[in-house]
Amino acid sequence: MKIYFIIFMNLIIVTGLALTAFAGPEDKDEDLHKGWIHTEGEAGHLLIQGMFLNQSEQPVKIHYQLNIKKSGISGKTSSKQSGKELIEPSEEIVLATTTLNTTKADSYKIELEIFDADSLIASDAILYSGANKARSN
Repeated sequence: MKIYFIIFMNLIIVTGLALTAFAGPEDKDEDLHKGWIHTEGEAGHLLIQGMFLNQSEQPVKIHYQLNIKKSGISGKTSSKQSGKELIEPSEEIVLATTTLNTTKADSYKIELEIFDADSLIASDAILYSGANKARSN
């Protein structure tokens, strides 16, 4: 019985080592790049920031777009901010900052997309319709 236990434990250790050795970078580092929309304030005056965190061990050259569309009693408006940045490893930065004047009756959509070359590596969106706020990433 004791020999079976030792064999079983060795099998578990060998299997774990094999899985670790053959795991690619995509298996070990799922979320190397994070992008999100940070907001402060409520109806009236809303501060909006597009954020990015490089959790990889390499610098990453990105380009981004922060798009805002708003509609309400006062009409429709939209704005876009875009740019390019070189983000160092473990660096968190503010990509773009803007403000939005709103009322509780307004609807707006805020989208952040971050690309490395031509590939989308991070995104976030906030949808607000009347008193209902939803987030999708």
